Parts: sequence; C-alpha cells; structure tokens
Amino acid sequence: MTEVAAGPEQIMDGDSFVEHAGILLKEGELECPTPEDGFSLTDALIEPRELAEYIKKHPDKYVWTLIEEDGVQVFWAGVHFVNRLGYILTRLRADDPRFDSIRQEDGTVMVKYFEYEYDAEDNIVDL
Repeated sequence: MTEVAAGPEQIMDGDSFVEHAGILLKEGELECPTPEDGFSLTDALIEPRELAEYIKKHPDKYVWTLIEEDGVQVFWAGVHFVNRLGYILTRLRADDPRFDSIRQEDGTVMVKYFEYEYDAEDNIVDL
C-alpha cells in the first residue's frame, strides 16, 4: 500500500492566518505575530489613502482586506471596498496551497478572523 504524502498545513482560521502570514507592521515585518509579542492588528492596518505607498515600498507583499459584516471580521484576499476596516500586506498569496480547504469555487479566499456579538449592555462578547 502506498502512503499519500500529507499536503501543507491548512490555514483555516484567523489565528493560523496571522501565524503564517508574515504580516507587515508599519515598523517592519514580524514573522509570527502573537499577542504575547505585543501584536495588535491595529499595528498593521493600512488606511486606504496609504495603500499605494505601501505597495510601492513592498512589491513582494500581497494585499488582504479586513472586512466586517454582521459581527464577523474576515481577511479577504485582494483590495475590496464594502465594509472595509483596512488593508494588510502579507507574504501569503491567495493561491497558496495552504488555503485549498477554504478556497471557494471562484478562487475567492476569505479567512474568518474574529466573530462577536453584543450582550444586553452593548458590550462586545467574543464568540
């Protein structure tokens, strides 16, 4: 019986995305950012008016848009405008094989980053 070689570790959620993405922080790249490293997504979000400048400085990086809708935040490969919170630059391309398990038929890749709801006092509750 022939063993099938395992494929690359799949990126299926926001934690694994952040861990593998190589997100470009405004002061430089952090390979595997974690909260313990002092990482906050706000350190990486690029405003729309700044995006072109960052792309020129870092042509080897790929754009992902952080979008929020109905209490869910997702990273969506590429530049998008509706419900946009900001952009990040990473070393991960949307056609990376680690996204195969969540890639949609049209090639779209979206990674759920954060999901929440509001409690009775309008406080955010992480789901």
